[in-house]
Amino acid sequence: MVQIGNPGEHVLTATEHANVRLVLEHFAAESKHDHAATLATLADAIEYRNISNASVLRGKEEVSRYYDAWWTASPRPRTSVRTWVFRPRESA
Repeated sequence: MVQIGNPGEHVLTATEHANVRLVLEHFAAESKHDHAATLATLADAIEYRNISNASVLRGKEEVSRYYDAWWTASPRPRTSVRTWVFRPRESA
């Protein structure tokens, strides 16, 4: 298990740990401009909401076109995680 924050604050579940690994894999692929690896981290039915222009992209084909445009306009973007925020688990 991985701990986020101070001791006793939050210990990741196996699912959360897998999600963290996937996010890091996704950002590493984006930073390398690796189309195949980036798209492999996304669900086939991805729905990407671009908050900068309020557009919604649906499916890997639309998202791939977005990456083409983004990486052409910004040939050296690097994506990284600066802060992790986890919601408290709901009690059953």
